[in-house]
Amino acid sequence: MTQKILKHWPIILLLLLTFLLRIYKIEELFYFSFDEEVPAFVGRKLINFGDISLLGGVTPFGFHLAPYFYWFLAILLFFGKLNPIIWGYAGAAIAVVTTFMMFLVGKEFFGRKVGFLAASFWTFSYLANVSDRHLWALYWGPLVSLIVIYSLYKIVKGNENFIYFLGITLALALHADLSNLVFIALATVVWVFYKIPIRKSTIIAVLIIILSFAPIIVFDLTHNFVNIKPVVGYFKQGKQHPAANPQGFVDNFLIFPKTYSRLIYTFGDDEIAKNYSYCWGFINEKYWAIPQIIILLSTILVSISLAWFFKKQFQFKVLGTLILLYVLGIEIFGTLFSSDIFEHYITGLFAVFLIILVFFVAKLPKKIWLIVLAGFIILNLQKQ
Repeated sequence: MTQKILKHWPIILLLLLTFLLRIYKIEELFYFSFDEEVPAFVGRKLINFGDISLLGGVTPFGFHLAPYFYWFLAILLFFGKLNPIIWGYAGAAIAVVTTFMMFLVGKEFFGRKVGFLAASFWTFSYLANVSDRHLWALYWGPLVSLIVIYSLYKIVKGNENFIYFLGITLALALHADLSNLVFIALATVVWVFYKIPIRKSTIIAVLIIILSFAPIIVFDLTHNFVNIKPVVGYFKQGKQHPAANPQGFVDNFLIFPKTYSRLIYTFGDDEIAKNYSYCWGFINEKYWAIPQIIILLSTILVSISLAWFFKKQFQFKVLGTLILLYVLGIEIFGTLFSSDIFEHYITGLFAVFLIILVFFVAKLPKKIWLIVLAGFIILNLQKQ
């Protein structure tokens, strides 16, 4: 046991630091807004009055998802004696799993050095830290992306047991936030491209996803379909008539290199509320602070990543495909349907971006990549 700990001490240390950095000043930096108020209210009703909600978070289309995420938060509130600070500690604990998955996926795809660098960058990235402190619907993006990618990798290699794990992950992720549909699209593309046979395990996984809608189906059947009706209203507003918007297309694409840049280093004001804000004044402020040369370099990296779609090796193709699906989704939702787009909509790419970055960093001579790692850690620790 001692020998195993000594052998893996760098990763164990990173896991410990991940947790500690995310509980540092936890009460001072804890963020509680409308996105937390609703599940807190639902959780309080469940704990104090036994009132079980059949509806979860609301989507941009006006209908609600299943309540699994709300139930999870309610369980945490119960153990935290209705103090939502427990969510901050839970977020830090789950971030440890994300860091481990960064190591695992990086190691399996590109070798142990990339795995170590990926886990290191996730541990110390200030934007990753900020994201991991906010246990809300879009919190799960990085962890879900890593689990889905790793599961697909194992499935393609012939491990059928991961199909069940993938089905459960997709079902829960879909009801955390509708943007996680992108992972169902990714799984579908991989299934078709790699001609994965439709076996009993595949059918069971699909049934798990379908059955995950049971709570909202029951709610609609007992409430005159009140949950699904807002979808009709959404399309009656005229948003189903997309308009050509070249500038919007460019602006929405730039969310990818800008976010990439901020994962490396958050230029400008590091006030945590501004990083979560929906206010365009704060959003523009944090993007204007990024040097243009950094955005250009990040744009090149995103473009290279998209080109990986055409590579034969699975690890390149799956990362390139996921980024491509995200770009298509953002452009359809943001540009064609004229919806506002925010950085947190692509949290599912946070981990992927850093894995791609460290893939190139790992190719540098040893003294150079160590300097890059040290510089990354020092710069980001100054923000903590």
